[in-house]
Amino acid sequence: MVQTTVKLQIDPNNNSLTFSKNFRIFSTNDPVKGITEFTEFIEDLIFGSPGAIDLTNLIRKIRYSRNKLDWSLWYEVEPGNIGDAANMILDPTDPFYFQVKYEYDDGTANEMPSIIQVNEIKLRFKAAPGTINVFTPGVKCSNETYSSIIANRDPSFRPYEVDSAINMFKDLSFFTNQIYGHQVVYFRTLPESDSGDYVFKEWTLYKNVDRKCVKVVVPNNAFPENTPKFTEFGMDFQLPFEIHIDHKYFQSIFGSCSEPRKRDFLYFPLVNRMYEIQGSYLSRGFMMEPIFWKVQLKKFNPNIDMLLTDTTRSFLDNVIVNAEQLFGEEVEKDIKDSTMPEQYQKITTTFDSSRKAIHPDVIQRPLKYTFNFAPLIENYYDLGGVPPNDIVAELLSESPVLRTTQSVETLANLDSPANPSNDVIIAYEGSQLYATWRNGGLLTNDKNVKNTSFRYCRVRGPFDTIPNHEGVSEQGRYIRVEAYRDLSFKDQRDILTDTVSGKTIATFKVREPAIVYNATPKFNNTTDRNLSFTCLFNVPSSGGPINFIDGFDSESQSGIQITGNFARYIGNEPEGLLNLTVKVNSQIKNYSIANFVSSQWHAIVVSISNEFLQCGAYVYKINEDPSDIINHNDFVPILQSTSSFTLTQFEIDQNYILPNSNLWITNIRVFNTMLKEEEHDFILSQQFLKDESMLALIDNCRVQTNLPYIAKNR
Repeated sequence: MVQTTVKLQIDPNNNSLTFSKNFRIFSTNDPVKGITEFTEFIEDLIFGSPGAIDLTNLIRKIRYSRNKLDWSLWYEVEPGNIGDAANMILDPTDPFYFQVKYEYDDGTANEMPSIIQVNEIKLRFKAAPGTINVFTPGVKCSNETYSSIIANRDPSFRPYEVDSAINMFKDLSFFTNQIYGHQVVYFRTLPESDSGDYVFKEWTLYKNVDRKCVKVVVPNNAFPENTPKFTEFGMDFQLPFEIHIDHKYFQSIFGSCSEPRKRDFLYFPLVNRMYEIQGSYLSRGFMMEPIFWKVQLKKFNPNIDMLLTDTTRSFLDNVIVNAEQLFGEEVEKDIKDSTMPEQYQKITTTFDSSRKAIHPDVIQRPLKYTFNFAPLIENYYDLGGVPPNDIVAELLSESPVLRTTQSVETLANLDSPANPSNDVIIAYEGSQLYATWRNGGLLTNDKNVKNTSFRYCRVRGPFDTIPNHEGVSEQGRYIRVEAYRDLSFKDQRDILTDTVSGKTIATFKVREPAIVYNATPKFNNTTDRNLSFTCLFNVPSSGGPINFIDGFDSESQSGIQITGNFARYIGNEPEGLLNLTVKVNSQIKNYSIANFVSSQWHAIVVSISNEFLQCGAYVYKINEDPSDIINHNDFVPILQSTSSFTLTQFEIDQNYILPNSNLWITNIRVFNTMLKEEEHDFILSQQFLKDESMLALIDNCRVQTNLPYIAKNR
């Protein structure tokens, strides 16, 4: 067996964990080729005080990618036990990139009693013949998220140890800044590495990566006055505002090679005001040595292109008041008057880029629902607005059996053959019920009714009477319609039938699809190897079956279907048990969420992958902003589940549909890529997404308008 070792040599300046719940991600910059199986995980850790650290609280995870765009879900590993990571799908002809995540979590957010340093990581693989034994790729280390903003430094000015005038000048500048500077809270930002806009040659997203208490020098203590100035663009204050920060002092806090950057922002407690860096340059002093930074500040304006940490967002909410809070009502009126949204709707009944058909009884309701003060929901579908239709099937006992036969037969239970037999309906491929089921008109969870009595249907099949349809031509495929007391499908009952004019009939109440989309389901192992579904949903407290998305062909038993059922616990309490089911061809994944709160908006993410052979399901509740009841500011996970997945492919002509059920739903998206877990909250919080190339389906429930057709005159 050929074995190769991938050594990750970590930058000693970016390899430490200092606070509980902090984490670092180490990424390989160069691809690894020729590997076939992951076999061993080895680490070299350095502790200041080994007895003070409980290594059982140290969490190690690994994931991999072929293109640095689509990543697998995290696998949990530890030295001597790689767990499910042994199931990684590795092809010796493909290049692979790896990310290793270290996180220490003792249940608090306190400073750790001893720093953990990750000195070196070794990943060992089985390899194809001819592969090198040791591979040392370049490693990128992420920044650590700190929970403390205070950095205490003791002056170490020793004038008698200065051996040159230059060092004396630098030390004087350093300690002048440290001792006599004004304290500020400094927020450091960096551009998001994958947000480059190559057309406009700029970064489109920035991330807040650090926050510390530092000191800055204000020349002549010339702070801006509070006198407002009125311009043609509104009210403003005195600009610009200049501060100085010693170069050596700044790097002693934020690390070597750090510098004040444009888009960094800071808070002055002395004047209780936030500022943003407009520009900076390094000023040279005695003997042209770089001494301090001259920084130009402007008024801070929160922007949606800035990704803030939870602690930073909470801090800013407590110290700043934005223009929307001050002039929100007036601004809203001006925007509505200037944009005229009702007149500029682009979706009409003759052109809809996403939806092929909308049921006339589907209710689209408006809703003002914001996330971080940006619109998140403007409209949603109430899928319970379509009344069920009655299907009446005439049941005949024919001998011999024909392709059109649909009859009642007493058969044993498929799940427990020892149980008493029950009456079920057998409908062959030329019958009315079979055709209705094939076209999505008769589904499991529909009701079999007789007068005021009803039972829940379970449709099974199709089954083959004659294998491969060979033999007697009148016989062939059929479905089996069973009746149950409730949606648990455990207590089977006889199908309800009635006699009308001497004919035996069975009546079903079924629902038509609410929305038919233009997109068709496609999932393979070549061009469309990954698929993710997201939406925002609200389960009414009345409970019952719910349907998220349906791209499933009943006859070929291929496609994807995401459904669920909500059962309230007792009385008028909103809590209950939510069961979710993800069906991909014959694979079924079931998930349960206890104490699920109904009548509240939640978010769901389902990802499946033929590339990584994984399936992940995530459900988030959306926290309200305590200061604004219509605004929301956090996605809190209530379900996080990953599991293995068997290679599955489908491509069907049937369109994606949104079935009717007791559900409110909006912001429906189907991606052709895997979604990183750490990016879920960012994707779910956006009403409009820029990356349409990754979307197979997107529906924000925008209302169609009826516009007259005006022909072009010749």
